[in-house]
Amino acid sequence: DVLPDRTVLANGQRPEWSETRGLVAGMPDWSVAKVMHYQCRSMEHFIERLKKRPELPATQALWHNYDYHDEEDTAPLSMAEALAAGIRALTPSPQGGGEVSQENLTFLIGSPDLAVIEDALSQDRRVIVVQPDVRVHYAVSDYFAAAIAEGRLVLENYAPAPRGGETAMLTPADGGRAYPVATISWDELVAKHGRPARVHMSGVVPGFPVIAE
Repeated sequence: DVLPDRTVLANGQRPEWSETRGLVAGMPDWSVAKVMHYQCRSMEHFIERLKKRPELPATQALWHNYDYHDEEDTAPLSMAEALAAGIRALTPSPQGGGEVSQENLTFLIGSPDLAVIEDALSQDRRVIVVQPDVRVHYAVSDYFAAAIAEGRLVLENYAPAPRGGETAMLTPADGGRAYPVATISWDELVAKHGRPARVHMSGVVPGFPVIAE
């Protein structure tokens, strides 16, 4: 669920919804960007989706119907920089009306513990979490659903890196199969959310400060 005032078309206009929930009326606007939606990224991701869709039969046949490996299309990566610029253009400045001041802005980068997130939220901070592991991202989304709905917590499913708009291979902490994750740079994070007063890093990433005052 996304709040109505946080939903816009690629050209910045408000969408006109159809009678079918989640679908716009008429043709979508692809003038600036579009989502390339894949039914399954891996078997692990597919299983996680099935847990949220109990009406679907959890059979091997269902997995095989979606498990295609036709070809790898890297062409969309050439649009990553333009897409990031378009997102920034549609994102209000953190100093805009009603936004929390930057003195209360905290970045938690690279798989922070739930306790670290809870501690930051308990101090009335606006918290941005950069979590590259998609399964952990889903778990954190469920656990902090209320804080996300209130706008106090934002989750970014990216891998922190010196350069954004690229692809990094992530190996899950539990030893699962590696999978690709889009990268985001420090400058892109600051442009999107504002400059934070505090930064907590789970590791060392070139270009990312350990502490920002």
